Amino acid sequence: LVDVFSAADNIWMGKEKPGFALKKDRYAKIREVAERFGFEIDPRKQVCNMAVSEKQTLEIIKVLYYGAKIIILDEPTAGLDPRERLRLRQYISELAQDRIVFLTTHIVSDIESIAGDVLLMKQGELVRHGAPEELIASCGGKDLEDVYMAYLGVD
Repeated sequence: LVDVFSAADNIWMGKEKPGFALKKDRYAKIREVAERFGFEIDPRKQVCNMAVSEKQTLEIIKVLYYGAKIIILDEPTAGLDPRERLRLRQYISELAQDRIVFLTTHIVSDIESIAGDVLLMKQGELVRHGAPEELIASCGGKDLEDVYMAYLGVD
């Protein structure tokens, strides 16, 4: 994201050919996409004035605007307060209803609340995979943190 540009300008930069003026209706179009997916964002707000959660939301809106069917999110809730973490988890769950979402994180509770299928990897190797409840049952644990400790351990 370019800090001195607005949310809408950051999205539209990749759409228009160099030398073309940004279209005046970009704010309405960006707001429409955000609302369609349940996001709240001010398209006119400069990125430098956004909270971390707003920037993360903007990045998601950006890929949705371009029609992505596969979304890869790396540590999307890192640095968020509990309220923002819950809100972003809900967004991600909704996005995953009609597209593929890959989520990498060390925050195990994020995975447990979002994922339908979990792949546990260690040093690039697949260790175990399955639905969260299947993995929990397989190790006799109470949550995915127990699964993590059982299969990945501590180095």
